[in-house]
Amino acid sequence: MTAMQRTTGRDFSLTLQSTYGTFSPSPGLTVEYTEEPLADSTPKVYVDGAPRTLVTHKGHRVTFKFDRSGPASEQIWSRVEADYFAGVAQADWTATMRIRNPNGSITTKSYTLGGLEKLSQSPAGGDATVEQTLQFFFGLLATS
Repeated sequence: MTAMQRTTGRDFSLTLQSTYGTFSPSPGLTVEYTEEPLADSTPKVYVDGAPRTLVTHKGHRVTFKFDRSGPASEQIWSRVEADYFAGVAQADWTATMRIRNPNGSITTKSYTLGGLEKLSQSPAGGDATVEQTLQFFFGLLATS
């Protein structure tokens, strides 16, 4: 009996692009990836008496945690913060996720019209690996 093949964190890669530059964590350094569709739902009762729920989709929140391998993420984040404190609107981002499936095929997700929300870093000490987390919000998703 063969073991079931699974998708792991090493199967994910991310590329972020905007006028701030291009950022892509080194392949194989993904620690955690989370994608959360955002939506509001409002229960309604229509004139015919039937209950229905109005669902309003509000985009996706994506969190990508990776091992720090250089200053690239801080350099891009500093440009975002500089614009914020100068009163300049953040440039739109495009994020491209590539997921290697167990059968060898590739799934690509492209998010557009997005904004980088925050960059955080794990505590650094001793020989522990420093992890960084990028969180961003995207309005549109296309999958291929």
